[in-house]
Parts: sequence; structure tokens; C-alpha cells
Amino acid sequence: AYAIGTAYRLDQQWVLRAGVLFDQSPTSNTGRSPRTPTGDREVFSVGAGYEVTPQLTLDVAYSYLQEESVDVSRANALGSYSATYQSHANLLGVGATYRF
Repeated sequence: AYAIGTAYRLDQQWVLRAGVLFDQSPTSNTGRSPRTPTGDREVFSVGAGYEVTPQLTLDVAYSYLQEESVDVSRANALGSYSATYQSHANLLGVGATYRF
């Protein structure tokens, strides 16, 4: 996997974040099946942190995961199977950090 990200401190209380990730699938075209139809993934993320007090920080983040479209075809004596898999996901995270 390859990833790069950045953070920008807007002022004393706000920090903005962004990043991108590329994750190569561990399965190849010959190893794919309906059980493991994964393809290469790209994830794009943005987020923000707000320092409420020196002890308390609130964070929110959004990520969009996009997976490459993959074809899976199998045939044996019992029959055949052919499908195209395409997936994506929207992820939202909220967190709080308390330091003491």
C-alpha cells in the first residue's frame, strides 16, 4: 500500500487533514473467486480537528473507498459462473481525545 497525507493548522483551534491511499489487491486475476473478488483500492480522505480546550480535541473524517472493477469466471463439471464485481464505500468517523 502507498499513502500520502497532509495536515494544515488553520489557527490555534482548527486543523484540516487530507490524504490518499492506493492498496494493491493481494489476489491476481487467476486467484480471484466469488469469495475473494477484491481489486485494487483507492481511498480519498478529508477531515478536521477542533481543539475545544487544551485537554479536549474533537475530530471528524470522511473517506471514499473505490475498488477497481474485476471479472470472475469459473467453470467445472457442475457448471459455470461469470460475474463482474464493482464496489465503493463511504466512511464517516467521529472521535474525541481527552488528555490528562
